Amino acid sequence: MPKKVIMEVYFRSEGLCELTGSNYRCEQHHIVFRRHNNHDPEAVINLGWHKHKGNEGVHGKNGHALDLDLKRGLQMYYERKGLSEDEIYIKMGNKFYDTDKPINGDVERHFEKIWQLYHEKEYVYLN
Repeated sequence: MPKKVIMEVYFRSEGLCELTGSNYRCEQHHIVFRRHNNHDPEAVINLGWHKHKGNEGVHGKNGHALDLDLKRGLQMYYERKGLSEDEIYIKMGNKFYDTDKPINGDVERHFEKIWQLYHEKEYVYLN
């Protein structure tokens, strides 16, 4: 992942889990598998250990629902941003997710914060 994106996500999250606010063993997580080269800052989230690798985390034994919610949230963000279906398909790793299902409230709040940060305020990406 480019250093610029790492720094952007760290700055945006203030080093905390972007879902819970925890500072316990936070790590950055690619919402879409990194081999698809989507290094948009919006496609990377800072997660505390419990939401990243704990049992309920995206890589944990009970974390599949959270993983799908993050993917659906990102896809809905791209739709709101006005990207074409082809652009979204590529950014989502050549896959579409069912955005008719409700998503976790923490995930919904995260993407609303991202929207406000990057589109409604005078925010400048780090250089």
